Amino acid sequence: MLVIERHILCVFTLFLGLGLFAQTDERDIIERSIEIIAENAEDENLDYTNLVDELTGFLERPLDLNKADFELLSSVRLLSDIQVLAILEHRRIYGAFISFEELQSIPALDIQTLRVIRPFVKVRSGLDDLRIKPKEIWENSTNELY
Repeated sequence: MLVIERHILCVFTLFLGLGLFAQTDERDIIERSIEIIAENAEDENLDYTNLVDELTGFLERPLDLNKADFELLSSVRLLSDIQVLAILEHRRIYGAFISFEELQSIPALDIQTLRVIRPFVKVRSGLDDLRIKPKEIWENSTNELY
C-alpha cells in the first residue's frame, strides 16, 4: 500500500509542477508586456491592475486579426497607432491574413514587435472552417487513375 501512495504522490507532484510552469510562463509574458507598455506610455497614470486583467483576457481569448477594428487592435496597447493602421491597410489591400507569419511583410512591424504580440493575437483564415465531405471532393474534382 505504501508503494501505491508514493506513486500517487509522485504523479500529483508532477501535475502540480506542470500547472505552476504554465502559470509562470503566463505571468512572465504579461510582465514583459507591461514593461514594454510602461516604456512606451506617454501617460504616466497607467492602471496596472486593469492592464494585467486586459492582457490576461487577451491571453485566454486572443484577438483575431482578421476581424479586429482599430479600437480592438489599439486595446492590446502593444502596437502604436501607425502599426495598427498598417495592419488594417494590409488587410484591406490584400484581404484576410492566412497566417500570423504574414505580418512579417508589413514594414511597420519588426520582429521584436511580432514576438511581443504573438501570444495576444491569432489569425483565423477561415480555411479551417471549411466542411467539405469526401463525397463532394470526389464528385466535384477531376480524377485520373494511372
